[in-house]
Amino acid sequence: MNRKQLYYLSGAAAALLVVFIVLQYSTAPRAKVAYLAEIDTTAITRVKIDHPGGSITLALEGESWTVTDPYEYRANLRFVEMIVEKLAGMRIESEITDNPDRQADFGVDSTGTMVAVFEGDASTEIVFGKLAPGAQRTYARRAGSDTVFLIRGNYSSSFNRDPQTWRDMSIADFESDRVNKVVTNDFTLDREDIGWMVRLPSGKGFPAEMRTADRIVSVLAHLRASSFPEEEEYAGVDWSKPDEAVTAVFANSEITIRFYKNENDENKYFVKYADNPTVFDVYKGMLQQIVVDPEVLRMDKDRSQIQEK
Repeated sequence: MNRKQLYYLSGAAAALLVVFIVLQYSTAPRAKVAYLAEIDTTAITRVKIDHPGGSITLALEGESWTVTDPYEYRANLRFVEMIVEKLAGMRIESEITDNPDRQADFGVDSTGTMVAVFEGDASTEIVFGKLAPGAQRTYARRAGSDTVFLIRGNYSSSFNRDPQTWRDMSIADFESDRVNKVVTNDFTLDREDIGWMVRLPSGKGFPAEMRTADRIVSVLAHLRASSFPEEEEYAGVDWSKPDEAVTAVFANSEITIRFYKNENDENKYFVKYADNPTVFDVYKGMLQQIVVDPEVLRMDKDRSQIQEK
């Protein structure tokens, strides 16, 4: 075979290879992606989670998610959205075993996390177990089935939360621009056409440094709890005598947030928001961002010499 014939044959082989690849990827049927369960996340009405750390039930009420058990409270929407996203993507990577005696090895026995997903009256129950090496895949099985699968993603961190953390941690949630005045024990911030003015109990006042005043109002408007204390923790608190009270004044209304020292933890305060019966915990540092030494608000002041309250 001469060199010219060899070139022709090589070219023909390359052309055939290209045709094969095109046909392979454009006409050959591809394997369907398998999921542990196919859930219509737009139809979910309730989710019940049981794990060794506790149980929680979340329900869609109207357009809002609510914790309905072990207490009733608005749900942490970010966490709910996270688990809904997880439930939509339980992609199977491999089948591990269908031997029921090995369920404990993968944490999909009674020690696993049972998640019941309700779409109206229909429900799907899944047991999530241990993480595979690398913490990016999870062992899981359908309730009522012995087959253990390895699915893509870390499901433990999304579902195995303390029941308390499923509650919305927001204390206040209003728009900073709506606030016309902030009243504290030591000063008042008044919004005027030229900016914020500081008013002192003595009657004196001065223009406030804009960024500092805006930061105080923003922290107050989006105040978040660190936790929800147990009733016995605040049993001795006299709610009529707050250590600090901060009032946000709007055009036609006002809201007062009251802070009470936690005698068992000097770094925390109990908080009551308006007439909301819920008691919140916040760290002392959060309050210190709102109730400051008035001199911190003075324009062109050397703040390095000022001690925050």
